[in-house]
Amino acid sequence: SSSSSSSHYGSSKLSGRGPLGQVARLYGASGQQVMPPALATADQLQPLDSTILNWFNQRGISAATLQRNRVAMQTCYSPALRRTVPHIAFPYFYNGEVVNVKYRALPKHFVQSKGGQQVFYGLDDIQGASDVIIVEGELDKLAVEAATGRTAVLSIPAGAAAPKQHHQHTKQWNKQQIQAYNSGNTHLAYSDKKFAYVHHAQRLLQGCQQIMIAVDGDEPGFYTACQLAERLGPERCWYLPWPAAVVYGAQALKHVAELASQRGMVIDVAAVSTCKDANDVLMVCGPEFLKLYLECACTSFTGLLASAVGPVLG
Repeated sequence: SSSSSSSHYGSSKLSGRGPLGQVARLYGASGQQVMPPALATADQLQPLDSTILNWFNQRGISAATLQRNRVAMQTCYSPALRRTVPHIAFPYFYNGEVVNVKYRALPKHFVQSKGGQQVFYGLDDIQGASDVIIVEGELDKLAVEAATGRTAVLSIPAGAAAPKQHHQHTKQWNKQQIQAYNSGNTHLAYSDKKFAYVHHAQRLLQGCQQIMIAVDGDEPGFYTACQLAERLGPERCWYLPWPAAVVYGAQALKHVAELASQRGMVIDVAAVSTCKDANDVLMVCGPEFLKLYLECACTSFTGLLASAVGPVLG
């Protein structure tokens, strides 16, 4: 009916969902069409201001880490906020050139450069590396570097890919649920385009002996971890379950918390149990615990149905 239709479109305009929400994101509040920002060079980006530097500092990420990764800022239009605001700018380098820039308006609204290449964040940092860590998000790459000094860390360029059918959400998965996600090559055909960034990096990763896959611990994250391992070779890949992970999260946290206690660390296990990624752990427990977690919470993909976790990257 006409009343239900007008109600639907009215709510869409306010919420950003539905047809009118899509128009608003494309054209902005003024009705003028808004395009994604053009690809900038590193020199065209602006230095971080004190507000954003303080925001990073509160997340445990130092100014030195930001400077080495050439994190900057830029004022541009935010489709989500429907106005022009300052954005954090994460330049994606490949062979020394900026090939994409991901922009983040606080608290968490993203846009990427028009025509930017979909490649790993941090590609130039893995040249000649024998051990590489893959995370889900620029902040997690920066968090690992801030806590451990490791620079051979990649972040996938967009959020984790969700499978066609989701499992019911449960705190910890059983072996049948894990097996469904980690059963040979049956799932490689699904949305392979989403993983083109993996094929792009194959040459750089060719000589890598160990790859720790430490993407987010939710269901799309685990699905993406299995997809990455299949493409990169499960025999050299290791899965890091963050404390809130649906697969082995609780077991991994218990294992590392016991080691932390033996080393005199005081850890709020209840607080860290909700952490789904590297930056969460850094903020809740600090760099020493994050470093220990990365060293001691992995399990191999080839033996993923075994419950044991143990040290991988020293």
